Amino acid sequence: SHSHPSVSTPTNAGAFNQTAAKAGQTRSKYQNIIA
Repeated sequence: SHSHPSVSTPTNAGAFNQTAAKAGQTRSKYQNIIA
């Protein structure tokens, strides 16, 4: 049972990192426009 949560955590973290990366790119675009 310990293996399942361990596998799920990195997967979720990876998805979160991808979302954060996309948010960061969007944020940079807005900063460039404002600047």
